[in-house]
Amino acid sequence: MGGVNRSEYVRHNAIYLLAEPNKLSALVCAMLFFIGFKNTDMGRKRWFNSISANVFAVYLITDHPQMRKFIFTPVTSRIEADYYPLLYIGWALCLMIVCIIIEMIRLRIDKSIFKKAND
Repeated sequence: MGGVNRSEYVRHNAIYLLAEPNKLSALVCAMLFFIGFKNTDMGRKRWFNSISANVFAVYLITDHPQMRKFIFTPVTSRIEADYYPLLYIGWALCLMIVCIIIEMIRLRIDKSIFKKAND
């Protein structure tokens, strides 16, 4: 690898493969999720519908390039740790929960503003 140390090489490639949405790994992951959920009957589960209604907001929050660097830097800095997969999954779940809470707060504020405007 020449003058590049191993951790920098691994960190750069992890960001390249995991954090960039236009890469083959992201496309394969999206296709597998689609195929897996395509014929699944979720029914009328309130908690599931609540989460799925906010996923687009999570996407919008995490897709900005500056946010992506902010989000993935703490995780990729520990990429050589033995517990890295658990760290990555935990970080993704925490990120999802925080973004959903932000979206729920935004919806409540939005609803109260429109309610006052219509009164």
